[in-house]
Amino acid sequence: FEAIRRTLLEDALTLQEGMLSEEGDDPAVRREAAEAYNRLSAIQQLLGRQEEALVSIEKALAIREELLPDDPDNLLKRDNIALGHHDLGNVYRSVGRWEDSERQFRRSIELCEESIRRNPDQSPGFTVTLVRSLSDLAITFEEQSRFEEAVALCRRAFELIEPLAKLEQRNAGRLSQVAAALQTQGPALTRLGRFDEALASLDAAVPWRERLVELLPK
Repeated sequence: FEAIRRTLLEDALTLQEGMLSEEGDDPAVRREAAEAYNRLSAIQQLLGRQEEALVSIEKALAIREELLPDDPDNLLKRDNIALGHHDLGNVYRSVGRWEDSERQFRRSIELCEESIRRNPDQSPGFTVTLVRSLSDLAITFEEQSRFEEAVALCRRAFELIEPLAKLEQRNAGRLSQVAAALQTQGPALTRLGRFDEALASLDAAVPWRERLVELLPK
């Protein structure tokens, strides 16, 4: 099975690389190139080619940032840039480049917070990206034994996403983010010797996970 999976991924990789050979200056072509680089990075990560994935995702992000001045108020473009920094942070984390990872997550957080201030009526979309970056930065801190900082980020992520999850109780993504914030916090609290808080956090994640299971096809 693994050999078949790898062959399929290699074929997908070749397809994406072929699409990128058609790059040009037209904004629509550039947008598609950014999407292709993003897909290419995801495949490279699955194949364990993390350094190549870094190059691809950096190219995707660079194109998106180049195109933003043409349409600076486009919320989807702004969110995609924040997501790009988040994704780059995760790839840096996977290769142990902690400072680079933290810098990218913090940039994503900064962009989301700025967009929420500028567009409060559109805050749910940016809040989801913000929570992803907070949660993954918390994991980065846990891996560096920075447990107090990890707990603070998890709590902020939970406070932001719980109201959205309660409003959208059949949204698996929201439910998963709430559970993840609680579960990530548990081990950090344990390492700090705060065992009662750790147990309470892990217990609180259970109902959210149960709701997720209920959404699975029967």
